[in-house]
Amino acid sequence: MLKQFWEKIGPHKFVPSNEVYQGTDDYLMAQCDFEVHPENGTNVLKGKITHIWKKEDGHWAIYHEEYEMV
Repeated sequence: MLKQFWEKIGPHKFVPSNEVYQGTDDYLMAQCDFEVHPENGTNVLKGKITHIWKKEDGHWAIYHEEYEMV
């Protein structure tokens, strides 16, 4: 679903703001607001994103990813 979304938008500039990072030894969480500015000049898209990363066997992997368009 996200792949189709980004393909439809095409080349763009992703602009994060209000970034918040927190975590423990095994989990990291990143939250931010964002704007997507398509190069073709169409409407700017705005939203919020949350990433939760989990350390497994010494490697970091995305555990949860959530987007909200506002």
